[in-house]
Amino acid sequence: MKVLCLFRNSKPSFRKDDVSRLSEEVKSLKAESATLRSSLNRESLRFDGVKNEKDELENANAELKRSNADLKRQVDKWQNLENKEGTEIEKLRKERIALEVKLREVETRLSEKEQNLAEELELKEAKIDKFRSRLRDYVVRLNFCLHVPVS
Repeated sequence: MKVLCLFRNSKPSFRKDDVSRLSEEVKSLKAESATLRSSLNRESLRFDGVKNEKDELENANAELKRSNADLKRQVDKWQNLENKEGTEIEKLRKERIALEVKLREVETRLSEKEQNLAEELELKEAKIDKFRSRLRDYVVRLNFCLHVPVS
């Protein structure tokens, strides 16, 4: 192995201490490199695990979003149905009120008609009584006239 010298006309000189110190430093650096390589492998595995967990969480999140959208659609459907039923109920309520008003009008007219008919019946009964009375008078006169000898 050839060593470059920083100075042109000088020979490299290595002392035994320097060589042993450098040798120890190389061993230390190799050990540290192995430790760092091992740490790198562990961190790479941990990173892959975290990445997989992140992917799983993203998939779960996407599924929850789809489920949430489905539930929102169902709620909207139910609300539309409730609104439709509410509108229909309101329409039926208005119809019922209109029919109740008409019923009251018909009942009032019926009551008036019954009263008019009762009054007419009283008048007719009075007329009938009057006619009966006159008829009796005529029958009595007629009988009287039939039994009285004619001269």
